[in-house]
Amino acid sequence: MPASASRSRHAEPPPVSRRARREHAGVGRLQVLAGGWILAPLRPRELPASLAHHALLAKVWQGLDGAQLWDCHVHLLGSGDSGSGCWVNPRMDSLLHPIESLQKSFYLNAACVTDNDMDSAYVQRLLALHAAFPKGARLMLLAFDWHYNANGERVAELSPFYTPNAYAQRLGARACATLRMDCFGASVSCGRHEALERAAQGGARAVKWLPAAQGMDPADARCDVSTPHWHASSCRCSRMPGQNLR
Repeated sequence: MPASASRSRHAEPPPVSRRARREHAGVGRLQVLAGGWILAPLRPRELPASLAHHALLAKVWQGLDGAQLWDCHVHLLGSGDSGSGCWVNPRMDSLLHPIESLQKSFYLNAACVTDNDMDSAYVQRLLALHAAFPKGARLMLLAFDWHYNANGERVAELSPFYTPNAYAQRLGARACATLRMDCFGASVSCGRHEALERAAQGGARAVKWLPAAQGMDPADARCDVSTPHWHASSCRCSRMPGQNLR
């Protein structure tokens, strides 16, 4: 092999600018480098035709009535930049908290959104994914409550993010007529019985709990779903889409 070719194959890579090094190091925006892959947020886009029309996917849906499909685990996330009331813990933007920062990077990457116009971008991406579902399929849009301590006090610094029940309810109602996304799942921490009742009256179909993130002990008597407060509200929450909640 000619020496010039050998040198070409093993040539030094071009110099990297200070800005690029800072970006790759995560200054201002953590990027994840693993095995040569950079997990950078993607712009919203439709499912590629090669996947949407794949034979395996067609086989999965074969014989299923889309109108009977109800995806009951669809998270809503936002920064509140549209007035939605959503919130993401600022720790997730700090390199002093690399685990939380890494989590946020994965969340945004999975949703194909960035920090810019997050509320709208997240919803548009969700709508694009929903459009690829069989006709009549429904989504349950999940809210996410704050972390509460044993005294029932909100602890924002221990909350990873917050998505209000009202936002999930409003978005579901707005999309109901054309997109059949009228299901919403409330998120109400243990002991917040008035909030649970409001959610049930507002049309919630379920209650979303994540005890480790929301400061709940499932063994706490306040989490006992057989108590009158939970039982009365759950009877309303558990009705299937299309049934009268009143």
